[in-house]
Amino acid sequence: MRRWGKPRGELDRLQALPLSQILLFEVAQFALALLVVFLISKLIKSMGETFHGRHTFAQAFTVAAYGLSPVLLLRLFDAFPAISPWLTWFVGVVLSGVILYHGLPRVMQPDPPHAFGLYLMSTLLLIIVTGLVRFLTAWYLQGRFAKLDEIVSHLTSGWKF
Repeated sequence: MRRWGKPRGELDRLQALPLSQILLFEVAQFALALLVVFLISKLIKSMGETFHGRHTFAQAFTVAAYGLSPVLLLRLFDAFPAISPWLTWFVGVVLSGVILYHGLPRVMQPDPPHAFGLYLMSTLLLIIVTGLVRFLTAWYLQGRFAKLDEIVSHLTSGWKF
């Protein structure tokens, strides 16, 4: 983001960001990733209980962490401005669906008639939550949140690197 920049503004010109803003953005990205893993874990556990199962949070967390690993890993390609962040998200979600298809029945061991429903709902939740996070971060990098940009600039104005 500092060397190649990110498309920002109405004309989508590449603009390099200061190191202080990049640092704050990456800390926020890390916090959002942790929040997403715990949120999806809680939602999977709650959905597992609606399918007449008794699942632990550790099982749901294992499924969520392994299921989200492609989405989080493919965010590495967001460093290149030529690659769309939506492409990396889409490929990550497809791979996450494959991992959930094989991993959810092995880890949570739901009743066979309920396994596909739990998989389908878990995948749908993963798509919705990660898509919303991707939408918000992509819009921030494009400069669509002017007030937030001002707040971040004000917060990081005194940082020296």
